[in-house]
Amino acid sequence: MKRTTLLIGILLLTNCVTLIGWYSSSQLQAYPVIQEQSFLAANEEVIATVGEERITRNDWLYRLESEVGEKSLQELVDERVLDLAAERYDLNVSKEEIALEESLTDLILPSDLSKEKQERERAIYYDLLFQKLVSKDVNISQLDIESYYKTNQHLFEVPDKYDLSLIKVPSLKDGKRIVAELSTGADFESLAREQSTDPYSAEAGGKIGFLFYGNTLYPEEMWEEVKGVKAGKWSNVFQWGEEYAIVYVHQIEKGTSYSLKEVSGYIERKLAKEVRSSPVSVGMFYDEFDVQTFYDQKR
Repeated sequence: MKRTTLLIGILLLTNCVTLIGWYSSSQLQAYPVIQEQSFLAANEEVIATVGEERITRNDWLYRLESEVGEKSLQELVDERVLDLAAERYDLNVSKEEIALEESLTDLILPSDLSKEKQERERAIYYDLLFQKLVSKDVNISQLDIESYYKTNQHLFEVPDKYDLSLIKVPSLKDGKRIVAELSTGADFESLAREQSTDPYSAEAGGKIGFLFYGNTLYPEEMWEEVKGVKAGKWSNVFQWGEEYAIVYVHQIEKGTSYSLKEVSGYIERKLAKEVRSSPVSVGMFYDEFDVQTFYDQKR
């Protein structure tokens, strides 16, 4: 009896193991199909409708890939190449270099206010890495650096910078009324949206961004008013062409004069760039770092 019971137990155990093995195998074979179906289903998800027409996630992804896919991939590849080049050639970019580059570049081209600070700093970081990479074998003498600094010292005099908002109105009377409303606690941004005649800044609640003192795109009358206003306050009414205006000062960044020591690296990279007779790009280093993308196969 005991032997019969033991034999039955062994047979049951063997059958269970066989069943488990068969089930696991069938599940493993089916899983990629399930995954593929799930992926396709996700891409066929309707993300918008226009009347009876449906727009699927796949439609959207296809449009994104066809319009900006290659450019976005190239940016990712370029960043990775620069990261690897920084390791290979011991290239470093400091926070001070990023701040200096941003400050001096803004004198020529104002910051893209649509970009967040972190995004702008990231772009500057990779641009500096690239500059250092392409200039690592170019020798610029200290004499040339000093000569450039003396000749272009005005480029390294950075004026005060003001973060401003603007309200423009048709008449002096309107301007005084706006100032009176501000004095009783009215919100500058709301007044700009509702009453400013300047269409561009009004849409942004009056914001015109960070500007260097004396920026010639704006009237001298504005700068004369601004220089006496503290952060968190607004100006008196002043004439702006045939209209009148009030500006609000959000923040003031004090200007500075950069010494030769502080800008030597900046000047060295600038001169090294001028030495090169042909345009350069990160693509020059693709072979060195064995870059391949699926766009290469499509060509």
